[in-house]
Amino acid sequence: MKPLLAACLLIPGLALADGAVTVRLPDLSEVADADLWLSLTNIVTAIVIGQNCTDYLLTDGEWALLNGSADVLAARLGLTTKAYEAQYWDPAFALLDSDFACSVGGPDVRPLLDELIDLGGSTVPVN
Repeated sequence: MKPLLAACLLIPGLALADGAVTVRLPDLSEVADADLWLSLTNIVTAIVIGQNCTDYLLTDGEWALLNGSADVLAARLGLTTKAYEAQYWDPAFALLDSDFACSVGGPDVRPLLDELIDLGGSTVPVN
């Protein structure tokens, strides 16, 4: 693991994107246990749509906010890497096999980002 990434993982409430963009994460402690699965499914789907649909491409800050939030929820669920991939990422990528994945899933990306921002997250890089 890269030293900078390891250091950022130790700072609560921050997430580091591939391009070394660190953003403030929302407080997801109030997400009810019963809602974790659906919340994580929606976030992972938004990441996949935002990485693959030209009309809904994510900025580095948006990507970091979504990925960091997904990681927080996955940790709360106690998922192993294998389970996380099989239960969330594989189905989200499978959606791309549909001709309608972008037109159906794309409009949900912005409202989800807005909800995470309303919970205290940010897409603005932290210096």
